[in-house]
Amino acid sequence: MKIQKSSEDYLEAMLMLKQSRGYIRSSDIADQLNVTRPSVSPDTARRDACKIEHDISEETFDALCRCANLFAPEKNAAPSEENCSE
Repeated sequence: MKIQKSSEDYLEAMLMLKQSRGYIRSSDIADQLNVTRPSVSPDTARRDACKIEHDISEETFDALCRCANLFAPEKNAAPSEENCSE
C-alpha cells in the first residue's frame, strides 16, 4: 500500500504525540506539522463520518474504527448508526 508523504507525516506526528503525551489533539498535530488547524466543526465531522460509513465496505469501516480506538481509548466506542444524525 502506497502512502503519500503528507499522510505519513501526519501519522508519524500522531504516533509521537500519543507516545509522549498519552493523548492526541488536532491542534497539537497542526502545531507540530506547522499547518493550520482543521476548520471542520465536530458536528460536521460526525455527520460526514456517518455518510462515509454508509459508502465504504464493512472491512474498511472496521479498520477505521480499530485505528480510531487506538488514538481515543478513553471513549472506547466505535462509531455506530445510533451516533448518526441524518
